[in-house]
Formats: sequence, structure tokens, C-alpha cells
Amino acid sequence: MAERSPALVLRQVNVGEADRILTLLTPDRGRLDVRAGGVRRRSKRFGGLDLFVQVDVALVPGRTPYRLAEAEVRRDFAGLRTDVLALALASYAAELLRQAAQEEHAAPDLYRLGVAALDSLEDGAACPGWARAFEGKLLHVLGARPSLRRCAATGEPAVEPLRWSPAAGGILCGEGLLEDPSARSIDPVTVDLLDRCLRTPLRDQPDLPWPPSAARGRR
Repeated sequence: MAERSPALVLRQVNVGEADRILTLLTPDRGRLDVRAGGVRRRSKRFGGLDLFVQVDVALVPGRTPYRLAEAEVRRDFAGLRTDVLALALASYAAELLRQAAQEEHAAPDLYRLGVAALDSLEDGAACPGWARAFEGKLLHVLGARPSLRRCAATGEPAVEPLRWSPAAGGILCGEGLLEDPSARSIDPVTVDLLDRCLRTPLRDQPDLPWPPSAARGRR
């Protein structure tokens, strides 16, 4: 019997003459690889199925990958496809979600983040700082939210000079600078913007004053 689930299409790879392997993100089953037989031919079962769409799918379990029996597009987020930056950001977000989601593990928060990401990009939220905001929100969902107001090593309130340490999980300052000698200098303005973007919905990111250099996180 087919199993039904909402899903986001994160990736698709052509196989054979008419099939595709789709990577789906689902709230209850996490990441799934699914074979869509004959999808590259015209088919009412798979009408409108494409990258970065929200769908209701019927999956036939069995050997990996699952077989896609039906797919009904719920939202196609067509608006983001008219903007090159929005499309690039959608591709970046989809790849991060694909890597973050585990197979056969429920991922409702990742699924909601993916929907919010595509929704915001369709609504015109593409901007220099959007990728940094998405990265921060993804880390938050994964339980690894970066420390931006306090030193990641000592827990003390942040004071200049500041350094950015992925290994330590955020900014370092004061005695905490000894924690990671390879940590890179980071502008306090950038740190403040990172903190603000984490607390701001993705659709409202254009309201933040992101200069291109700050969006890259470098001085």
C-alpha cells in the first residue's frame, strides 16, 4: 500500500530514458530518495513535479529508493524562478537541507524551515544577508545555534576584539581567544547583523542593512 506524505523536492537526477531519482524532504520520514518512473514523459500522475516545489506524494515502499506512485503539487513557488538570486539561494538552501536531514528520521522542524525559505524567496526576500540568516536558522534547528552575544568559550559578554570560531561555536573574545588561535577576526557590526538576522523572519531579511562585505562575514 502506498504511503502518503507532504514533501519538498530538494534534488532531482535523471536516470535511464524517462526516470528521475528525487530527493525529498518530508516531516515524518526526513530525507528520502524516490524513483519517479516515466516522469520525464508527460504524465498526469506527476504534473508540475519539479525542483523546489511542495508536493503531496504517494510512495510505494520496498527496496531503496522508494517508488513514486503519485505526486500532487501543492505549491510551486513559481515567483522565485523569475529571480536569478532567489533561485541560487533556493539551490543553496536545498543542498544544506539535504545534507542536514537524515534518512528515515522525522524532521518536522527542517521541513518547516524549508517551506519558510522557499516562501520567503518567492515573496522577494532574496538579499545579500539571506544566506547567512538561513545558515543561522538551520544551525538553530540542529541545536547548534552560534554564540553571538557571549564568548563561546567563557560565556562572558562579548567585548572587542572579536574572532569567529566555527570550532568553538561562535565568537571568541578576551581569554576565550586562546581557545582557537586559528579563529578569524570579525567585525562587531557583522556580529550584530548576524544576531539580528537570527531573530528576524526570513521574509523580513531585506529590512536589515546588509552590506555585501558583511554578508560574506569578512572585514
